[in-house]
Amino acid sequence: MSLVTFIVPAYNVQDYIVECLESIMNQTSPNYDVVIVNDGSTDEHTTEICEKYKENFPKKIKYVYQKNKGLGAARNTGMKYVTTPWLVFLDSDDWIMPNYVEEFEKELKKFSEKQIDLFFTLPIIYENITGGCRDWYDKNLFYQIFYEGNRIVNPEIDKRIYSLEVNACRRIYRKSFLEELNFTFPEGVKWEDVYPHFYLLSHAVSCVGIQNIGFYYRTGTSGQITASTGKGRLDMIKVFAQTFEYILRNNLDKEIILIAMDLMVNFSRWSITVADVSTRKRLIRKLYLLYHSIPEQYIKEYCKVYRPENKYFIKAIRTSCLQWTMEDYLVKDIVVKMINKLKQRRGK
Repeated sequence: MSLVTFIVPAYNVQDYIVECLESIMNQTSPNYDVVIVNDGSTDEHTTEICEKYKENFPKKIKYVYQKNKGLGAARNTGMKYVTTPWLVFLDSDDWIMPNYVEEFEKELKKFSEKQIDLFFTLPIIYENITGGCRDWYDKNLFYQIFYEGNRIVNPEIDKRIYSLEVNACRRIYRKSFLEELNFTFPEGVKWEDVYPHFYLLSHAVSCVGIQNIGFYYRTGTSGQITASTGKGRLDMIKVFAQTFEYILRNNLDKEIILIAMDLMVNFSRWSITVADVSTRKRLIRKLYLLYHSIPEQYIKEYCKVYRPENKYFIKAIRTSCLQWTMEDYLVKDIVVKMINKLKQRRGK
């Protein structure tokens, strides 16, 4: 039996999936399996490519076709076909480093006497337009958490781990850990990584970081979820509502609540900025309700310790008479300038 399975959901990615699958099939260690889940692709070649790889590598690749259900559902389908002790999710427009499996084998041996729940890898950002690469968003924090002390991190003790990027593909999961929790991704929504990030870490006892392996995260493609400007942006309401319902119901530590709030605030500001006009208006009204669902004590605590611009945003989004300032780019820019002037005056 192999060590790790790569679950690759595929939907209309004919331009990228060959690079993704080749990065797996050309690993320096053969100790892996692959599950490709074709999520109802309708483009010209994705299905053809997937079937070809299955034919060429019948002992390595399991291929599943299903009607389009979204990324979360495709990942859930893929998990049903995993027979290895470890698994990894890899989006089909990304690709992994050539020594990924080999280095994971080495790291696993170092912790053979411990039961690790999650391994965190360190991806690299690839700019699709320019062809350039840059460091992963949380590289500095990653090193602080995993390489400046005990390499086995318990999230209950070191809560900084909750501040790591929520991307589900940068982790290697112990299959039995997921099975014990009956874990599945949320289905029917975008940004399905957010809730699992907090849910899994709240149950994990031991996490380890591996600094020299990861995947190349492709940015700047039109089909990415992060490029969405329409009604899909509204999914963030469901995602964060579910996340906070879980966090508050289970009385997770205040520090975790504030980390989740900071993620939500930054995500809200970004989503408002990129959303089209009609979506932006609906999004702002729904955010008003979402932010009022957070207990006042955490709102006040957050505003004390996090960035001033985020504090002003929360006050604006929770005040009905100020919401209109966010519905138009020009008005929003004017308000930002006014806030900056007030901050400068207070600093004098």
